[in-house]
Amino acid sequence: MTALITTEYINLDNIVTVPREAIVYTSKSRLKPNDKYSVYQLLFPLLMESSNEAAETIAMYYGRASFIKHMNEKASSIGMLNTHFSDPSGADAENISTTEDLFMLAKYIYNNRSFIFNITSGKIKSSAYGENVFADLGNFNDFIDNEFFFGGKNGKTTIAKETNLSVFELPVGNTKRPIVSIVLGSLNVVKDSEILIDYTLNNFR
Repeated sequence: MTALITTEYINLDNIVTVPREAIVYTSKSRLKPNDKYSVYQLLFPLLMESSNEAAETIAMYYGRASFIKHMNEKASSIGMLNTHFSDPSGADAENISTTEDLFMLAKYIYNNRSFIFNITSGKIKSSAYGENVFADLGNFNDFIDNEFFFGGKNGKTTIAKETNLSVFELPVGNTKRPIVSIVLGSLNVVKDSEILIDYTLNNFR
C-alpha cells in the first residue's frame, strides 16, 4: 500500500532528502540523514528489502499524516473494509488487515500498478525513471526463484509473526492465470505458502 500511494500521489522523479527522523529500525539499514534519492529509487529498498527507513522517508516527504490518511482512504475505496493503517511501514501493531482485504489490494495492484510487483520480483533493473542506484541491494521476498512468481511481499513482526502475499502466474491449459497466495500469522510462511501453491497446481490445472 505504501508503494501504491507513492506512485499515485508523488512524482517519482522528485528528489527526496532523507530526514533524521526517518532513520528507524529496519531489516537492513541503508539510508543516512541528508542522503538524496529520487522517489523512484526509494521504491527498491522499500519493496525488495522491506526498508522501514524508505517508507518513512517517502511518507515524511509527502507529509506523514496525509500519507497515512491516503493509505486508509485507498483501502476503503478498493473494498478493504476491515483494514487500518497506522504507519507507512507496517511495523506498528495497530496495522490490521484480513486475507480477503489483502486479496483486493493484490488484485488492484496487478491490474493497475503491476510494475510494483515487478520491482518485488527483481524484474525491473532500470526504467524511464532511471536505474536502481542501490547496487548491492538484496531481495528478501520469498519466492524470487520460483518460475511462476509474478511478485509479492513478505513481512515479519513479533505480533503478526510471518506473513506473505504472493502473486503467481500459473499455467492453466494454454494460458496463464494469476493466483494470489496469502498467509498470515505463520510460523513458517514459506512452507505454508508452498502448501497453497501445490494444492492449486494439483487441483485446478
